[in-house]
Amino acid sequence: MKNTGNRIGWKVLLAVLLVATPSAQAGGRQVQERAAKRACMLGDSKKGVEILADLYLNTNDPNYIYNQGRCFEQNGENEKAILRFQEYQRKVPAQAAATKPPGPATMAHATCPTGKPAQISAC
Repeated sequence: MKNTGNRIGWKVLLAVLLVATPSAQAGGRQVQERAAKRACMLGDSKKGVEILADLYLNTNDPNYIYNQGRCFEQNGENEKAILRFQEYQRKVPAQAAATKPPGPATMAHATCPTGKPAQISAC
C-alpha cells in the first residue's frame, strides 16, 4: 500500500513539473531579455550580445540575432551591427525580413572599413 502512495506522489510531482516548466522558462527568458537590454543600453555590448546569443541558442528565434545588431548599433559598433543584420536576413525568409525595418546601421551614416557608406549587402 505504501508503494502505491509513492507512485501517485511521483506522478503528481512529475505533472506539476511538466506544467510549471514552460512558465518558468518564459519567466527566465524575460529576465535574460531585460538583462540584455540593460547591458546594451549601458554600453556593455559584449555582455548584451552574449546574453542574446544564449537566448538564440535556446529558442532558435532569429529576432535575437536582429537584436544583437541593434545592440552593436546603439554602441557605435556599426561594422558588427551590419554583420548581425546580414545574418538575420539569411535566417529568415525574405517576406518576414521585409516586415522588420533594417536597423539604422544599414543607412548612410554607417561606414564600411573602406570608409564608403554601408548598405546591408555591402562591406
